[in-house]
Amino acid sequence: MVVNYVNDFVRAAILGLTVAAPIGMNGIVVINKSLSQGRIAGLTAGAGAATMHGVWAILAITGADWLSKGLDGNAFIFKGVAALIMLFLGIKTAASKPTDLEKNKNDRKTPMWKCYSLTLSISLCNPLSIFPFIGFAASNGEIVKTMLVEIVEVLGVFAGSMSWWFILSAVVAVCGRKLPKIIFRSLNYISGMVMGSWALMIFR
Repeated sequence: MVVNYVNDFVRAAILGLTVAAPIGMNGIVVINKSLSQGRIAGLTAGAGAATMHGVWAILAITGADWLSKGLDGNAFIFKGVAALIMLFLGIKTAASKPTDLEKNKNDRKTPMWKCYSLTLSISLCNPLSIFPFIGFAASNGEIVKTMLVEIVEVLGVFAGSMSWWFILSAVVAVCGRKLPKIIFRSLNYISGMVMGSWALMIFR
């Protein structure tokens, strides 16, 4: 039983890390805060995005239960739609180019609560962010879960997302702008590949 919970946590953590890793607006904010105000500010900004990832996970997992029951035995429709959306997002992420860091280099120092709320607001204003979590919920096969499993998965998503922001803020704070752009481009590519694999897992 414990092994199953650990497995659910790890799978959810991988998803959280995968969703956080593409260098989009949230990544740029974390990078800028890490450069201008230090690692703690960057990590605080990342916590805002991780919090919203946890919220999306809650809505997706509980919504998956509700939608599955509503389909009354036709869960393959739900899975098919989720897989297509997941595949689309994976391709879009892999093909996207990281935002130009040079356009954001003159970042102003801001209070920690503003660092947190900024990425929280960015994620909230991007409702498409919920679809990777919907795809994850559908890929589990047994869509209906116990409340404890749902809590474990939500915590896993948050932990995975936070682990990425911890790594990114620490590396950027130490290395500054010496990191080659190919690294950020590769992160988008890898994340897109992982999302694509989730789409395939939906029909396992």
